[in-house]
Order: sequence, then C-alpha cells, then structure tokens
Amino acid sequence: MIKNISLRSFTVFESVDVGFNPGMNVIIGANGTGKSHLLKVAYSACYDSAKTNGDNSKRAKARFQTQLADGLNAVLQPDQLGRLVSRRPGRNRAEVRIGFEQADADFSFSFSTNSQTDVRLDTSPESAAPATPVFFPPKEILSWFPGFQQLYQNREIKIDRTYADLCDALALPLLRGPRTRRSAPLLSQIESVTGGLTIFQNGQFYFDIPSGKMEATLMAEGLRKLGTLGFLIGNGSLDTETTLFWDEPEANLNPLIIQEAAKIMMGLCSLGFQIICATHSLFLLKELHILSNELTQPVNYISLSTHMGTTVVEQVDNLGLVTDIPSLDADLEQSTRFQI
Repeated sequence: MIKNISLRSFTVFESVDVGFNPGMNVIIGANGTGKSHLLKVAYSACYDSAKTNGDNSKRAKARFQTQLADGLNAVLQPDQLGRLVSRRPGRNRAEVRIGFEQADADFSFSFSTNSQTDVRLDTSPESAAPATPVFFPPKEILSWFPGFQQLYQNREIKIDRTYADLCDALALPLLRGPRTRRSAPLLSQIESVTGGLTIFQNGQFYFDIPSGKMEATLMAEGLRKLGTLGFLIGNGSLDTETTLFWDEPEANLNPLIIQEAAKIMMGLCSLGFQIICATHSLFLLKELHILSNELTQPVNYISLSTHMGTTVVEQVDNLGLVTDIPSLDADLEQSTRFQI
C-alpha cells in the first residue's frame, strides 16, 4: 500500500505532501486543482515500482529510471516529460517522493524542464512495491476490451496507458476454486446491482443475468464499471495488497447506484483494501461520510484548492471539517435559485 507522496514543482503542485490511509482516501477539488494529476503520478510510480525486483545494480537502476519516465509519459501524456515541471521562468526541476507501508520500497526521482524521456533516480528502492496497482479511469473498458490491447500496442493512439493497464488486468482468467469467504458477500452485492455475474467468453465480456447471457456492450455503462470491479476481485488483480486508484467513481451512475457503489467501496476497505479516488460528486461524498460514521471506519479527505496560482492540500478525517468543497458550494448556490 502507498503511504504518502511528496511533489515539488510538479504541474500545479509547487510543494505538497499527501498522506494516505490504508483504507478509503477521497480527493476533492475544483477543476484544474490537480486531482487527476495526483492520482496518475501516484499510480504510475507505484505501477513501475511493482515491476522492479529490488536490484540496485547500475543496469537495474538505469532500467528503472527509463520505466519511470516512460510511465509518466504514457499515463499523463505530455508532449515531453519536462512539460510536467511547474511552469515558471527559467529552468526548474520536479521532484517526486513515494512512501509505502513497506518502507524499503520507498524511492524518489526528479527531472528538469528540458527532460524529454529520462528521470534521475535520487533514492533507490531496496525492494519492489508489494503489488501492481489498478487504475479505473472515468470511462469503462469492458466494451473496449476486444481488440483494444492489440490496437494500443500497434498504433499511435492518444489514449493514456491506464486503459491498457486495466485491459492487462482483465485479461487474467478467474482464480480456481470457490470464492474466498471474505470477498463472497461483496461479490454478491456487486452482482445484485449489476444484475448478474461478469463472465469472459470468446474474447469478450458478458453479464450472466436471469434472462440469459447479455453482451457487456448492451449493459448500462455505469453497471459495466461495477462489473469490472467484480471481475478483478474474482481474478485476483484486486486484493488486500493492491491499491485501487479510481477517477470519478460516480461517472455514469445514478444516485441510487452511487449509494450502492459507496457501500461496496467501504466494504472493500473494511476487508483491508486501499482505495484512492477523486470525485466531483457531493452525493458520493455524503454517502461516504454517512457510512464512515455508521461503520466507525475513517475516510481520509484530501481537499485541493488554488492559492496564489498553486495548489494547496488540506487533509481531514471528517467531511464536516473540509473548508473547501466546490460541489457543496455549487449545490447551495443552486438551492437559492431553484423553485418549483
């Protein structure tokens, strides 16, 4: 699990330190404050760290540096790596530090405004991150899956690597044997929302619903996202060693399903899963707050706001203590104008 990240001169972040709970972490803020950037840089660094073997030889260090640079370019998609450095006159240098629960996996790296495809590893990890993370982008991927991996590998397409990484995770078959006792109730809960079990046959995904096998492409997009979650738990890509990064869980879900999604997310955290999500949904924030109080299960709220042209971070474990909630401000403002 990721424990913290520090960013210096990285995109909109001049200097921030963000800590993560082992369970639920929610990033909130207005557009342009860096929610997706924070998610993606943490994910990219964790993903590439999980691919290392703790080898500190010069060759391994050089290979890791290349992996980190390639990952940032593929996930955030700047014209060149140096474009991720905060925009100021003259040359500047971005610094990224990643900390894990497993402290010997910690590392840091940096790169300058004129960097194109290389980073400098400032402190090397002594071991790999414990597990490959999973990233859920706003768009679902089940309907894209047939042929997407080959297209991504063979063609220049302007789609970030999180979609390809998610396809790689989905390509793993389901684990043998019965479901584990711990995850079975949650999988049943997911299936009750989606209408049936997510299955993979003949190169594409289906939902096994009471009326028969239904192509994933014919299911509602929001339900496909929850079906993806259930399938990844079933094939072992998501477990208690894995960090799930989720950008806009509320996308394409109506409030009733958002309510169920919040229960599923908090249920995963109660089993030991770590989730880091970014949201614009006041409804989802309220549901997580209600569940946090009911379950006495903390939620780490990470609020991003802009001050004098740079993003600052506020962290609290109670939604009522967050001083800047743009979706709440917009909701209150609308309430003053709304009449039936």
